[in-house]
Amino acid sequence: LRRLEASPIDRPPVPLRLAAELAVDPGAAASAAPAGYGVSGATAATGGDTLASASAILTARGVAVPDRLGVTDFAARTGEKILITGPNGAGKSTLLSVLAGTLEPVEGLVQRPARIGYLQQELELPQRPTLRLLPAFAAGLGGNIDEHAEALLRLGLFRTSEFHVPVGS
Repeated sequence: LRRLEASPIDRPPVPLRLAAELAVDPGAAASAAPAGYGVSGATAATGGDTLASASAILTARGVAVPDRLGVTDFAARTGEKILITGPNGAGKSTLLSVLAGTLEPVEGLVQRPARIGYLQQELELPQRPTLRLLPAFAAGLGGNIDEHAEALLRLGLFRTSEFHVPVGS
């Protein structure tokens, strides 16, 4: 009992709440994308309306990629954890690619923050990787590389000795 009182365990984490809004209200007011957000999709170039939503940080309306993703509406809010499930070929990876901006939809509109993180399921890595872990992590972040080293260590995934290992080895 003394040992437990001296070193108590942490409280369990708050349980995950999985949620997704899979239909955007078609009557929602449309306006320009907020500062720091980008809009892409078939109607973005033609000046079509955007998906302003007070609480959604990532929205898609009517997005489709022929033979890969049927017409889909989607919204995600800050702090939400969303689970996307379906059988092989249902369009899960295609939807994520469209939401991340690595694949443009043929139809529809996507509004996303200017910066978005996306880790693909399958990555094509060079045969002989040359980029090291710390510079790869810090790329495009600006600031001091030492600050980024501390941030990378706080993730708890790497040791300092691994900072100079080529990415993908």
